[in-house]
Amino acid sequence: MYHYTPKEVETEPGSGIGSGLFEMTMTKDGNTQPIGYCAGGECQHMTPEDASICYRRFLIEQKGGRWPGGFPMKDAEKTSTRVINMHSSY
Repeated sequence: MYHYTPKEVETEPGSGIGSGLFEMTMTKDGNTQPIGYCAGGECQHMTPEDASICYRRFLIEQKGGRWPGGFPMKDAEKTSTRVINMHSSY
């Protein structure tokens, strides 16, 4: 099972101390990693909403507007500012 959600970046990996910046992440089997444009390490999102918007933009620009698993995004999902918090088996 995959879990997709924005998470606060730690000041030092494993420190548990938040930096105040967020990135979109995917967690599988307890391993969390940044995804989308955030995977490049250059994103500096101030809110979870901003990280979610960045990931939606990545899906539209790089994945043809499809969610993980290949499901097409609805028009309202493409422009939403809500925080992404989803589970997928794909």
